[in-house]
Amino acid sequence: VDCGQSAEEALAVELVEELSVQLEQASYLFSQDSPPEQPGGPHFLNLYFQCRISGEIRLNEESSDFSWVGREELADYAIVFGNDVAIYRYFAAPNQCAGLNSSNLA
Repeated sequence: VDCGQSAEEALAVELVEELSVQLEQASYLFSQDSPPEQPGGPHFLNLYFQCRISGEIRLNEESSDFSWVGREELADYAIVFGNDVAIYRYFAAPNQCAGLNSSNLA
């Protein structure tokens, strides 16, 4: 998120840059603090949204493939930066995730 930009604006920009799709609607779900896995490593604050998009997905040069993954297939994927914890929590109680943050995800 750039200075002066809302999280939703940053989301829309990233969706265009990385997937070539337009954001139609976004609903904030929760955030998750992802501290460095190793000393000096990157520290992330992940923001999760439920989104409606339009357009055909075309990946940029940063990605080689994508997949829509359901609850049953999630264990078959290597999910980075602790995002698997948040995704499993969402699948366990999707209606209860709105407004969650890292303090109540643990």
